[in-house]
Order: sequence, then C-alpha cells, then structure tokens
Amino acid sequence: MMQKKVLIPAGLVVLAVAGYFGLGAYSSKLAQKKLEDWVYDQNLGDSLSWESVSASPLGGTVTIKGVEFSAAAGSDLELRANRVQLSELIDENNRTRARIKIEGVSASPKLLGLMRQYGSFGGYGMGVAAYGPLLSSGRNELKPFDLTLYVDANDDEGTLESDFSLNLPELASVEIHYGLANLKDFNRGMRRLQDSLDQLRKNPGWLGASLADTGADLESMMGRAELSEVSLSLKDNGLVKRSVALQKRYGTPLDPTAGDADKQRDEYFEKTLRTFGKNCESGLRDSAPKLIDLCEIAVDVANGKSRGISFNVKPDERVRLADLERLRAGGPASKRLVERLNPEVSAL
Repeated sequence: MMQKKVLIPAGLVVLAVAGYFGLGAYSSKLAQKKLEDWVYDQNLGDSLSWESVSASPLGGTVTIKGVEFSAAAGSDLELRANRVQLSELIDENNRTRARIKIEGVSASPKLLGLMRQYGSFGGYGMGVAAYGPLLSSGRNELKPFDLTLYVDANDDEGTLESDFSLNLPELASVEIHYGLANLKDFNRGMRRLQDSLDQLRKNPGWLGASLADTGADLESMMGRAELSEVSLSLKDNGLVKRSVALQKRYGTPLDPTAGDADKQRDEYFEKTLRTFGKNCESGLRDSAPKLIDLCEIAVDVANGKSRGISFNVKPDERVRLADLERLRAGGPASKRLVERLNPEVSAL
C-alpha cells in the first residue's frame, strides 16, 4: 500500500513533465512553421535568419534567438538581435495584441554610419550642431541595446494602446505610452491594408484602388480618434553629461588674456544656460504656461542636477488627434488646447 501511495504521485509528476515538454516541443515546431511561412509570404528569405525558435507549452510566448536582418545582399547594412520574445499574443479579426521584447540589438558599422546622419543633439540651446547622438556624446560605437514594443488594438472597445521603451547603454533611455479611443474598426482596417499591400507586392501592376480606399478609411478613423493618455520619460545615461563636456571644451570662445580656460568654459556654459532658460520661459509663457517647468528641468538636466524629464497628458476634456495640429500655430488656440490636454511635467 505504501509503495502504491508513492508511485501514484510520482507517476502523475512524470506524466505532467512529459506532457509539458511534449506540448512545448509541439508549440515550438508550430511557431517555427509560422515564422517560416511569414518570412516566405513577405519575401524575406534572403534577408532574415535566426538560430532557434522555442515556445511556451501553450504557445503564449515565442522566443527567437540569434536573429539577423540584412537590408540587401552584400550591402553590410545589417542588424542583429540576441533574442526576440513575443508574448501576450492575440491574433483575431477584431483584436490584435502583442508584446515584442528585443534584447542585444547591434548594427553593422555601415548601418551605424547611416544612423549617425539622422538627428542632432540640440544641447538645450547651446548651439551644438552637426552631431549625431553618438558623436555628440564622444562615442564612435553603439553598444548593444534593448527595446520593447506593446500594441493592443481592440475594435470591440474602439481603443488602441501602445508602449515603447528603448534603453541605449551610456546614452539615454526612453519610455513612451499612449492610448487612443473612439477608433471604430481600426484593427480590421489595418488588416485590410495589409491584404492590399500583399496584393500590391504580388502584382506590382495592380492599380491599388483598394489600397487607396483603405488608406483613406484609416486616415478618417485617425481623424476621429481621441487622445486618452500619453506619458513620456526621457532619462540621461551619459549622453547629456558627455555632450556638455564636449560643448564646453570645443564650443567655448576662449580669451587668452582672461585667465583660467576651464573657468571661462564653466562661466560661458552657465551664461548660455541662463539665456536658454529665459528664452524658453518667454516662448511658453503665452502659448503654454503649464509647460514652463520644462525649461527649468531641461536646465537642471544639462547641469547634472536631474537625470531626466517625465511628461504626462491625461485630457480632462475630449481631444481629437486632428486637434494637435493647432499646437503648431501657437497663440490662443494653442494655449486652449494645451490647457485641455492637462499636461504635467516633472524631473526624474
């Protein structure tokens, strides 16, 4: 009897473990097959490769290791990721949801060279020009970085939520969240657009009338969409500190007769920041007084007194996405819209 009591639970454990790994293997094979089919459908067979694919037993999480993407054969425009993980997956006609986490992303030197051409670090009004984010921080290489993207488009609720985070070692971290409401059939519209793009890719001579109609529908949807919330966090991981040091050293007009060079650099930098702060506040006082604190926080970040900026919007009244165009115009209309957005800013 005692032997039976021991063997029955042990047998159940063995069955459970065998079932777990068996189902896991099945899910992994299914995930591998789906990935291969998707690569074939998108004609990416010569551009995208990976080392392994695995999935959780119920298929809820798919992990792809050793992913490599090449923009064109022999071009040395390549991206590599140590691991890509997909989770929280829903793939239905009325709802699409996915969380994509990409770890250890690195770029080939040639692709990195192209990336340096985009964006310049403004230096909080210090006139830093012609610097890409790397060069302005004194770096000539980009360390492997991580990013996460989450999207949930729900036609039943008429909502769209999205999160994005990017962590660049020794540079900066960014986190963005936004939510939209009053989006009728957005998910179905995106699926129709994908179908039209697939058709156009398979038949380049296709007139694309359906694509134009779908695009117009989506544009109309986005015009009616309402902003429910936005949050943005920018954190300095060394980019600002090193950029300021470079600006002080190479962007300061020195007077050989005025004494200590480092003292001149510090004084010139502080004067530049004070000018920036005053101009910033003056520019926002009439158009967006609720955002004036941004000026002080930006100065504190440049001075090393703060790690970054947090910006949150949660409208207390309806704000359509199309209304945001008024922010460019400035004046009373822009001021009323900013008040309606109900923004909050704080230092990190």
